[in-house]
Amino acid sequence: MILFRSLSIGIFLFILIGCSSSPPISHEDTSPRTITHVFGQDSLHLTFTGGEKYFRESFNQDSLFYEPVQKLIDPLLSDIKDSSLRHFIKTELISKYTDWFELTNVSINHYNITLDYIIKYDSINRSISNALKAHKKNIAFPIEPSFPHNDKFPSVNDFNDAQFHLPCDSISVPENPLFLPNSPRNYRNGIHRGIDFQANWGTPVRAVANGMIVRSDLYYKEISSSFLEKGIDHSERTGHTPSDLFNHIFLGRAVIIDHGFEIVRGYRTISIYAHLSEILPHIIPGYEITKGEVFGKVGNSGMVGAINGNKKGSHLHIEIIVQNESGEYYLGQGVESSQLFDLLNKIYIK
Repeated sequence: MILFRSLSIGIFLFILIGCSSSPPISHEDTSPRTITHVFGQDSLHLTFTGGEKYFRESFNQDSLFYEPVQKLIDPLLSDIKDSSLRHFIKTELISKYTDWFELTNVSINHYNITLDYIIKYDSINRSISNALKAHKKNIAFPIEPSFPHNDKFPSVNDFNDAQFHLPCDSISVPENPLFLPNSPRNYRNGIHRGIDFQANWGTPVRAVANGMIVRSDLYYKEISSSFLEKGIDHSERTGHTPSDLFNHIFLGRAVIIDHGFEIVRGYRTISIYAHLSEILPHIIPGYEITKGEVFGKVGNSGMVGAINGNKKGSHLHIEIIVQNESGEYYLGQGVESSQLFDLLNKIYIK
């Protein structure tokens, strides 16, 4: 995120030139480092303590405005009931608020720098409105209609003891948020519920934990482009991804493993592996599989590349689904983006 770059130039020039009524700020970093903010009706007053060097670092890392902007956004997004969608829109907005404030004054007193801004609520509301229009259909519906949906998502602490084998050797959890849970999938009016491991076509795929095979598409036949287009059209007309289309078209050749109730306390856990190019012939429903055991290969089945007879877009899409008496959820649902990558790296181990 690049925040207030044009404003920062003016502030830095102000600091370097100095002010006749105030002594120049010291370059030493011996004072406490704090950032405080006070909101007025349409204003923001920031007080920074910590020396010029730390001030520059805070500007470059965008930490100077991160907390006050979050406080502005949170109440304006409170009507969005789906937590995963709310977190995604919040993260998206935080990267786009460079025109939400107008700098009106800079004051310097030893280690203190105060910045006064006018809050441009019209710009804020316009940004939020645009984000809601873009993502209003991206609601995280349950995988199957037989399960209820509510906002009582499993917490990060519920996964403290969970450990999963990386599904592809030496392929780590991607950092790109588009490949992680909660990212919108606008083409089918849905939310991404899994991780897209960036592995090449034909890479061996391993079971993430001990379990029993409940689905194995050994006799999968690639769909036609017209069939895929019809499914996408129905997703558009219904306003979300229908569960039958998601499970039987968009996943491509897939395997589902039941891991029972031992991995995440209080929940049944299953793992879904999608877009496979091959499944080993002995992988049939009822087969008991061992953690780390190879059962198939990465591909692009169910995707445009495979339909056109090439290997474009190959990757492993994997979901960890947990279920209890309150509903069905995917790993990462309702988790703040700032915590999500750390959580996934903690859970997926070699």
